[in-house]
Amino acid sequence: MVKTNVMEQPDMSAILATNLRAQMERRSLSMAQLSRKAGTNDTAVYDILKQRTRSPKLDTIAKLADALEVRVIDLLTSGDRSAAEQEILAIFERLSPQDQQRLLLTARAWKSTS
Repeated sequence: MVKTNVMEQPDMSAILATNLRAQMERRSLSMAQLSRKAGTNDTAVYDILKQRTRSPKLDTIAKLADALEVRVIDLLTSGDRSAAEQEILAIFERLSPQDQQRLLLTARAWKSTS
C-alpha cells in the first residue's frame, strides 16, 4: 500500500491547525476531549494544533472531522465561509437525501419570494 502525503503544502499544517482550533472553540472542546471523542491518541490533536506533525494521516483528520461534525475539506481549506455557513453545511450533510431535497425546494421557494 502506498502512503499518500496529505499535507504536501507547507501552509496546509497552519490551515488545519487554525480550522481545528476554531471548531474546537466553537464547541468548547479541549484537546483531550476532542481526542477522546475522535478516538485518536492523546497527542494527535496537540501535535496538529502545534504543527508538530507536518503530515497528519488522512484517517486521523477524518476522525477529527467526524467528531466535530464537519467535512474533512472544512478542516483542510482556508475558506471564506462564515460560521453560519459552516453550520448550515454540517446540518445539511446529516440530513437524509429526501430531507435534503425538501430543504432545497424550500430554500429555492424562499429565495424566489425575496
